Formats: sequence, structure tokens, C-alpha cells
Amino acid sequence: MSSIVLLGAKSFIGEAIISDIDYHSSIKAVSHKSIPSNFDKPKNIEWYASDLLVPNSLDSILEEGDQVINLAYIHNGSLKDNFLLLNNIINSCHRSGVRRLIHCSSIDVFGRTKENLINEKTPCMPLSDYERIKFNLEDILKKNVLNTLDYGILRPSQVIGPRGKALAKLALALKNSSWISNYLRASLNGKRPMHLVPVRNVAKALVHLATLSNNLNGNVYIVSSDEEECNTFNRVEKYLTLAIGLEKRKFPLIPFPEVILSLILWLRGRSSYNIKKKYDSSKLMLTGFSKIDSVEDAIRAYANSIK
Repeated sequence: MSSIVLLGAKSFIGEAIISDIDYHSSIKAVSHKSIPSNFDKPKNIEWYASDLLVPNSLDSILEEGDQVINLAYIHNGSLKDNFLLLNNIINSCHRSGVRRLIHCSSIDVFGRTKENLINEKTPCMPLSDYERIKFNLEDILKKNVLNTLDYGILRPSQVIGPRGKALAKLALALKNSSWISNYLRASLNGKRPMHLVPVRNVAKALVHLATLSNNLNGNVYIVSSDEEECNTFNRVEKYLTLAIGLEKRKFPLIPFPEVILSLILWLRGRSSYNIKKKYDSSKLMLTGFSKIDSVEDAIRAYANSIK
């Protein structure tokens, strides 16, 4: 019987998939070198240890008809190392005759694109090393996957949820910085889009694409929650403040012109200096995907995990 094979199963998104997945499916959870001892082990999940930098390391795990979800990525690693890792995965998928490979990328591949509404057809302009590596990995996938292997790419926006890192810096500042620092930060950022997406939505999107009956044919999909009105700095800060039990701000904020924030971000070399841009996930929704959590739900879950 075919299985969902989860590469990078101990990652942030990997844990969310394991927590929420329908266990009527058979799951092969693959972690780097070591099998976790502190995970609950539902009967339909088998754990495997595999060093993906070693060629053929997946051959004994993958079987014909499997659907592979790739979350494996070497953080702070070079393009060469990440290329080797992905190439080993692709080659093992070909040899084993898996049905589909879903590669988890990032909206960061769009880089400094100037468009306000970004979809899968928007040209990518990666700027930072991380953006270029993520973009080049997508390109490697497109060039090395043969017609015998169906594949798709998911680009999540900034993923949040329990134990996630996207809100860690803001939460730490709210708890430890002076009220004036927090006040000025909130005034400056105002309605700046945060581009947050709940981790459970990303987890569901990956499994959804892996198990679709129709071929994906190399299509790219964005998963985001930019359509939610609460996905702005001030609203996120407000929800996070309440969720971690801090006092509400007593003074109204001073509205700064958006052009000032945009200029500051541009001077600091940020790709996201265009504070009007939004990411459109309607293409994913047209495949029948539906979301589980709102941004507010995910903020509360994150706050509970750090209390």
C-alpha cells in the first residue's frame, strides 16, 4: 500500500503534519540521522532515520506509488549542500517509482518584486542568499524531474504556530523592551502587512497537494492568509499582547506616513520594502483546499506555547 513519506519530519511544519494528519493514511516519517524518542507514535506512523546527504539513503524507505512531501532543508547551509540533498531525493524518487513529490519552498523566492498583488505568475527577483538558494532549489527541481514523476511546489508565507519563530522577536520585545520602544515600533509599522499564515493551514495544504487525484504537472501554489484584515502589524501586536497576558497600550499611536517605513526597509536591504504587496493563494483554493485556522487562532496557539 502506498504511503505519504514526510522528509524533515521533525521540523516545525513536519510536527504540524504529524499532529493533524488523517491517520487512515500510512505515514513514513523521515528525520535526519536520529529517530525522536519523545514523539507520540500513532500506529500508522513509521519513523526512519536517514542522512539525505548520502546518495541512495532513501532507496530502502521509498516504495512505488508513495507520495513524498519534502520539508528537508539545511539552514545556514550552502547552495551546494542543499542541491546535493535535493538531488539525492529526486534520484531516489525516480528509482523507487514514487507517484508524486511535493517540495515546500517559500514566498521569499519572489524577493524584491515590485508588484502589489503577487501570484504564481509573478516574476521572482531573489535578493538575499536565502532567497536565491530557495529559488535555485525550485529551478533544480524543474530541471531534474523527469516525466515519470509528478511534482508540485508549495510557497508558504511567514508560518506561525506553536514553537514557531516568526513571532518570537516581537513577543520578546513586547515582554522585555520599554513601553516607549514598543510604542514607537507600533507607530512606525502601523498597518504594515505581516504575511502570516497558520502552520496548520500549511500542513494541510502539503497533504492536500500530495493526495490530489489529478496530476500537478510541476505547478506552483502559494498558501497565505493575506486576505485576513488582522494580518497587519498593529492587529497582530494587539492579539499577541492580549494572548501572552500583557497590559494593553494606554495611548493612541502616532500614524507615520507609509513612505517612511518603506524607505527604512529599502535602506536596510529588505526585500519586503513594498508594504502594499499581498500574496494571492486563490490558485490553491481552486484545487478544493480549505483553511483550518485563522491568523488569530495561530497567534493564540503560539502564545500558549511560550507562556
